[in-house]
Amino acid sequence: MKKIKYIFCGVLFYIGFLVALIPARFVLSMVPIPPPIKLGLINGTVWSGNVSSIDLEGVMLESVSWQLSPLKLLTLSAQMNVQIGKQTSKLKGRGIIEVSINGLQVSDLTLSSTLQYL
Repeated sequence: MKKIKYIFCGVLFYIGFLVALIPARFVLSMVPIPPPIKLGLINGTVWSGNVSSIDLEGVMLESVSWQLSPLKLLTLSAQMNVQIGKQTSKLKGRGIIEVSINGLQVSDLTLSSTLQYL
């Protein structure tokens, strides 16, 4: 009986580690992305990762990174802190994106750019 408990705990920990370390590239390959949107290299995990570039019909977003809040998943929503661009990027920004049953919500969005880029 003890052996079955240890095996069950081991399987449970293994599944927990798989979920914690699941690559963002794997998850995003299963998400249908509309044709006008093109993603660059995807690194990191679902919880914390980045995309080298996102092309939105000619608007280039460089170095997009995110942090997913695991506690928000308990309320059946996903909340991500998103940061766009580096110091040398033409377009920089940050904000919070929340996806829930009610839809998509963007809050605290701040974008900055040079006048030439606009």
